[in-house]
Amino acid sequence: MGHKITEVSKQFLEAFEFQGIRRRDFLKFCGATAALLGLPDIYIPKIAAAIESASKRHPVVSAQRRSSKQHTPTQQR
Repeated sequence: MGHKITEVSKQFLEAFEFQGIRRRDFLKFCGATAALLGLPDIYIPKIAAAIESASKRHPVVSAQRRSSKQHTPTQQR
């Protein structure tokens, strides 16, 4: 596993450490993810960078529509 993580910013890793997740544990997680997906070790830095970029995006909130059989209290009046 001796790859240097250059794609992941120091600020991102410090944010993880602030939450109690050590850099080493984060990299182990990335390695386990690569192994689970059947990818070679060379993908560990790419997985780490992808997690970092995903953490910068805003979450997507799904609004579910009610079916016509379900009525809100104002519709029942």
